[in-house]
Amino acid sequence: MNKCIICLCSNQKRSKEPCLAIDMYDNGVWRVIRKNSNNVDVYALSAKYGLINAKETIIENYDLKLENNKEIYQTIKNDSKWLDISKYNNILISAAQDYLDCIPKNIKDKSFITSKRFYFTLTQIKKWIVEDKKVSYKNHKWINI
Repeated sequence: MNKCIICLCSNQKRSKEPCLAIDMYDNGVWRVIRKNSNNVDVYALSAKYGLINAKETIIENYDLKLENNKEIYQTIKNDSKWLDISKYNNILISAAQDYLDCIPKNIKDKSFITSKRFYFTLTQIKKWIVEDKKVSYKNHKWINI
């Protein structure tokens, strides 16, 4: 199964020195991703760098928010075009609404989205990452699709 998680960046950072994005961001979701993402592609929605492959892209520590940077908003929309979603059977997007707004509809239509309107616990995100079957979370229950 090919899975992909697209997660917004974090204002908490683990390093003052440049490092891979997956190692830089530090909040509960990113800790779960780091510990469990061996078989999952991970992308970050960065307020500084746009949409990046978190396992391959080295980034510097920064302090920006998307709402303060309209240029990066458009960059994320453009960057999303290089993401080949056809190779994924299951996509999870974990992002606030302002980040979701810049993701193209074709990606959102194929994705399961968790945002402030639909909250995933860290345990649920871990389960989504490690499950071998395609799963979703509806009506507060995990279901096979």
